[in-house]
Amino acid sequence: MPLGMILVTSDVHVRPDDPERADRFARFIESRLRLSHLREIYILGDLFDFWIGPRQPRTPAIQRVFGALEGAARQGVSVGFVPGNRDFHLDARVLEPLGIRRLGDVHHIATPAGRLCLTHGDQFCTRDAPYRITRAVIRSLPARLAWRALPPEAAMHLAGGFRSVSLRSVRRKSTATMALSNRELAKALRAGADVIICGHVHEQAHRKIEYQGAKGDLFTLAGWEEGEPHLIVERDRIFFGNGIHHDD
Repeated sequence: MPLGMILVTSDVHVRPDDPERADRFARFIESRLRLSHLREIYILGDLFDFWIGPRQPRTPAIQRVFGALEGAARQGVSVGFVPGNRDFHLDARVLEPLGIRRLGDVHHIATPAGRLCLTHGDQFCTRDAPYRITRAVIRSLPARLAWRALPPEAAMHLAGGFRSVSLRSVRRKSTATMALSNRELAKALRAGADVIICGHVHEQAHRKIEYQGAKGDLFTLAGWEEGEPHLIVERDRIFFGNGIHHDD
């Protein structure tokens, strides 16, 4: 296995009309490309605040994000995208020409630090029954076909409406409702992972998991409301960009 640094981030939530956040993310990626040992970049979903599909308008903010990631791929860095709940319509037809791999909802990699499970994380929120129902419906084949049939302007309008409803809904939910389920996390560990890395909850944290015989580590990533939250996997170490170490 070639040695090198793996960088993981999520929940950038760039809006089509948000050049500031797009530029902040792009400058972050471009600055990391100066590190000769950077080998892989993984984005664990919600890179964009919403994505309607191939017809999504390519605003300067979106082009800035894609330009930085395409530049990374051209320099030989492997760039992988795991879909989130806001941008699961972002598919290989858009990403592959840029040199970005469109991965599945769960992606496993073997590293000296252990077997990593990379995912957005919303599938672990099983206490949130309304969200689980919504997730199943909007990802169903009939819903996808109906969505693709909409004119782009209508799809953009609906996406903005869904975003507003989602934000209001999140504010009303308790912390317990939105928490990641230990039962579901344990399933991921038993499926062959030592470490789960995910976003979605917009909280930087590391904790040990011991549930129903499953043991492992969970790292959750903060969102990009402020700063440049990210995780680094390097040799046998896993740590946040601010220096929080795996073994702490």
